[in-house]
Amino acid sequence: ATAEKTKRSDAEVAATGGKAVTKFTIEEVTVNIADTRGNRFVRAGAYFDADPAVLEELEANRARMIDTFEQVLSTKTLEQLTSPDIRGDLRTELMGIINPTLKEGRVDNIYFTDLLVQ
Repeated sequence: ATAEKTKRSDAEVAATGGKAVTKFTIEEVTVNIADTRGNRFVRAGAYFDADPAVLEELEANRARMIDTFEQVLSTKTLEQLTSPDIRGDLRTELMGIINPTLKEGRVDNIYFTDLLVQ
């Protein structure tokens, strides 16, 4: 319960315009799957693991980060998305695109909180 309390107060600090950005997440993005003529889609969400300065930079560039996330997802075929390696492949590709654009450091990891193919 203590850890949850800490998380909540961090989130409250961020929400009330406090200086520390403690997390950067992309809650939910939905895009059509490349080879399905718009009949199938993938929904994804991600949590970015990085130092506070990097999280702040990600937050400041939220629109670009979401756009990058959507663009990478929309290039994936159904076969790629249903592969057991998809999370690792997406993680590597996203970090390869995002990290070179950062001034403050790098994203250490990306965890997928949601990855659903429909």
